[in-house]
Amino acid sequence: MTTRGGARGTSYWAEFPDTYRAEHVEAIAKWIAVGESGVVIGGSGAGKSNLVGFITTRTDILCQHLPGEPDDYAFIHMDVNSLPTVNTPYFYRSMLLGLQNAARQIDPSLAQEIQQATGMLISLEDTLGLHFVLQQAHEILVNGGGKHVVWLIDRFDEACVKLEATTLNSLRNLRDGPQLKGRLSYVVFTRHPLARLRDPRAYDEFHEIMAPNTCWVGPMTERDGRWMTAQMAERHNLTFSDDAVDLLLELSGGLPAFLKAACSALATGMLVPGEPAQVWLDTILEQQSALRNCQEMWDDLTPDEQSALSAIAAGAPEESLDAVAVDYLIASNLAVRKPQETGSPILRIFSPVFELFVLRQQLHIADGVTLDPRTGALKVNDRVLRTKLTPAEHRLLAYLVEHKGETCDAQVLLAQTWPDGPPEGNEAMAALAQVVADLRSKIELDPAKGVLVQQVDGAGYRLMDVARLVDVHISIDEERFQSQVRKIVDSDFFRGLEGKAREMRQARAATT
Repeated sequence: MTTRGGARGTSYWAEFPDTYRAEHVEAIAKWIAVGESGVVIGGSGAGKSNLVGFITTRTDILCQHLPGEPDDYAFIHMDVNSLPTVNTPYFYRSMLLGLQNAARQIDPSLAQEIQQATGMLISLEDTLGLHFVLQQAHEILVNGGGKHVVWLIDRFDEACVKLEATTLNSLRNLRDGPQLKGRLSYVVFTRHPLARLRDPRAYDEFHEIMAPNTCWVGPMTERDGRWMTAQMAERHNLTFSDDAVDLLLELSGGLPAFLKAACSALATGMLVPGEPAQVWLDTILEQQSALRNCQEMWDDLTPDEQSALSAIAAGAPEESLDAVAVDYLIASNLAVRKPQETGSPILRIFSPVFELFVLRQQLHIADGVTLDPRTGALKVNDRVLRTKLTPAEHRLLAYLVEHKGETCDAQVLLAQTWPDGPPEGNEAMAALAQVVADLRSKIELDPAKGVLVQQVDGAGYRLMDVARLVDVHISIDEERFQSQVRKIVDSDFFRGLEGKAREMRQARAATT
């Protein structure tokens, strides 16, 4: 491990190799080099926080990929979670503080200019005044200090959700101003894609400059994975054998959270060298940290993406899966196409640890047809059927559940049920009534015992007994029910799942 001058200092990230997450660092540098902005997305356990810390403290590495000299840039770190409340005044004031601190390190006189501009504010809650001072402060750093200002904004998810759309769009207007054009970049770090956090149409100007440049932080390269295992072994005053490291990397798939849990288990004797890989796999997944990360990754997915992952784990061919869901799973590094010696690459879950978790989500079989109140999906034996709530029914139910017991205005329900615009004229109310009727037919066990969705004359609708949604059974034709069950049991997907379960049971029995 080499040292580059005094840039490393004594920080935690000083021990990271210069090549750490090199592919991501280079991608981010390409955005900055041409004055653009972008989003770095890292799901649960992916190591996004380490990447943020590395880039923030090791700007010497980032500058290796940028034109000019390191002194041409001012990197300013901001953590949204540090704000007392996520609102426009606090967000703007945090940016001003970051600019002042950066200016102080460049030239104290620049910091004084920013302070003077701030002193002209009527109130610290004056968002318009804060915006103009923020613009002036950037110009001081860019023109007076000769810097290209780069914002590294961590945990931006809540800011994307809570800040006013005009505030987000003002960041673009600031960037594209004549005095700052090409000299101001934003790199935001999130857990989810911006479009999943908020409808892009609500803040289209900001979204337009961020979304085209996106990179996902996921499993590490083998190079970084081997470095991490060596670091973990060193912390325990141990040396892991090459065979053990190889197996750890294979089972974890290179995900930092899985690799850390596995290294800790090996260092503390929970993993015994020489035991079958299946035993190691079970032991790693039993670690609370690994299990929590698996659950968070699973919960972050849509029902269609969860179904696709389950199908992948059971060996379903890619052509049988939802293409949109597969594209997202690959982009988020949860699924990978693995080359074969013969034939086309096959789709696999990135890590055996997560694959085992996904398989276990399908091994608990519950009788009957039920409604999942979270997703609105109809299930037979806990398997999602093709017959489920329509998007309109799902959106309507989700809103009613969110406002359980309240009378929801019909006009509001129209907007919620048809976000792209409800039917026009007199057809609107009739269409809403039809969706309500269809929804009732699917979620009400016995209307004679009282309806779940009640019409309030002249006002709208309300959900009466939301607790019943948890265990309500759908009344459907018995012959149709049995037909659906047979289709599932006879499918390649179900047979593959049964095979996987049988293999796990046999492996577990062989080790007991």
